[in-house]
Amino acid sequence: MTITAPVRPPAADPLTAARAAKELAEVRLLREALRAWEAGRPQVAIAEALGVSQAAVSKMLVRARLAPEVAGDTPWEVALRYAAGELSHEQMIETFTAWPWTHDRFLDAGSAWPEQYVRGSWQDVVRAANEGYISRQDYAELFERTA
Repeated sequence: MTITAPVRPPAADPLTAARAAKELAEVRLLREALRAWEAGRPQVAIAEALGVSQAAVSKMLVRARLAPEVAGDTPWEVALRYAAGELSHEQMIETFTAWPWTHDRFLDAGSAWPEQYVRGSWQDVVRAANEGYISRQDYAELFERTA
């Protein structure tokens, strides 16, 4: 694992950048624990490598299977990487501009049941703006570019 210096601090508040870095580290930890388990590594061995209990690993694996950002790249992860200083402003804008956006939808168009609702990927950008990981100006620019 290579540790690199941030490209630039995107968040005006260093605490916001630190919060994004912490959340990004958690996503990566869950992803790696899930990969190890899916590759056949026992939970006890994963726990030993992480310095936690087997019960903690079991809970991590449940969270990992439920969190869409653990499965792979998501707009949320891009926003976290930007806010943590891993991506430049230009890289973030370019990535989001080229993103294959999906819209919120119901699996059954006639249903209003919550379990039928599928959140679209654009909601990650809305969340990123609300969390302060991207600016309102960035949000407006992305909205214009992708609308």
